[in-house]
Amino acid sequence: MYKQIRTFTLGDFEVNPIAGSRLTVDRVEERPHAEGQLHTSRVELIRSFATITVATTGYLEMPSRSALADAHRIGVDDVPIREYHHKEVLEVRLPDIDPTTRRTIVTVLNEIFVSVFPNAHEYVTALTPDPEDESGDLLDDVVVDGRSDSIFIVEDSLVDLGLVVAVERNWRRLLEIVTDYLLWRDTPVPPEPEPSGDAEPVLPRVDRPAPPSRRRGRFLRALLWPFTALGRLLRRLFGGRGAEGSIGEPEPVDQEPVPGPELVDHEPVPEPVPEPVASPEPVAEAAAPDDAPVVRRTRRARPPASAAPSEGSDA
Repeated sequence: MYKQIRTFTLGDFEVNPIAGSRLTVDRVEERPHAEGQLHTSRVELIRSFATITVATTGYLEMPSRSALADAHRIGVDDVPIREYHHKEVLEVRLPDIDPTTRRTIVTVLNEIFVSVFPNAHEYVTALTPDPEDESGDLLDDVVVDGRSDSIFIVEDSLVDLGLVVAVERNWRRLLEIVTDYLLWRDTPVPPEPEPSGDAEPVLPRVDRPAPPSRRRGRFLRALLWPFTALGRLLRRLFGGRGAEGSIGEPEPVDQEPVPGPELVDHEPVPEPVPEPVASPEPVAEAAAPDDAPVVRRTRRARPPASAAPSEGSDA
C-alpha cells in the first residue's frame, strides 16, 4: 500500500456568496467522564473558494493501512506541482479544541473517508496546521495564514468531484462518529475480577428438545395409513412380503389404531384357459354290404396285329 506525502498551500480565500455558506452551532452539553459539569462548544462551518497548491514530496510504502510501524519513506522529486484556482474549500473552526485534539480529529476523519468514499478517498483529505510537525508523515502538511484553529476539507483533483459538498451536508454525522470513537478510546476499561479458587465453574445451559407428543404420533400414523393398506393389499395379491423397515410398516406403538375404511379381500381371478380346437376327422368311405354282388372287371387280351380274322368266324 502507498500513501502520498503532500504539502498543501492555501491562499486567496473568498467566502462563497450563496446563502447558507456560513453556519455557526453552539452546544451546551455534559462534559464526558464528569457528571454534573457542563461545557459550551462552538462549531463554525464556512464554504469558501481558494487557490490551492499541492506538492508531492514522496510516499509511504507499508504492508497495510494500519501498519505504520513497518512503513518505509521513499522520497521523490520529479512529480509536478499541482495548482488549482478558485477551488472550493470547507473550513471547520473549533475554537474550544486544543491543537492535539484537533490533530486527532483530522486523523480520524481521514480514516473515515476511506470507508465513506472507498473509491475516491485518495482525492479528498482533511488538513490542520501543525507547525511543530508533531504528527510527522501521518498527516499532510498545510501552509495557511491566520487560521491555526481550523480544519480544512480539500479536494486534490482537477475537476470538482462533489466530495467537499458531501462532507458539508453530513458534517454532523461525521463528527458524531469521531466523538464516539474518542469517547471509546478515552474510557478506561474496568479490571476483570480475579477468579477465586472456591468458586464453582458455571456450566452453560443446554436446552434439550422436547419429546414428540402423542398427538403428533397419531397424525403420522393417519398420514401413513394409505401406504400401509396398499402394501398389505399388494402382498396378498402377489404372495410376497415387504421388507422390514419400509414406509408401509411403521413401528408398533401401544396405542389404539386409527379406524379406517374396511378393505374387502378379493380372490385372485384365474386367467381363462383357451379350449382346444378339435381337428377335422378323416372321412371314411362307406363299406359295401355283405350281400351286394361283387362285380369284377377283366381285361380282354388284344389280338396281335398280324392275325387277320378268318372268314366264317363270328363277327
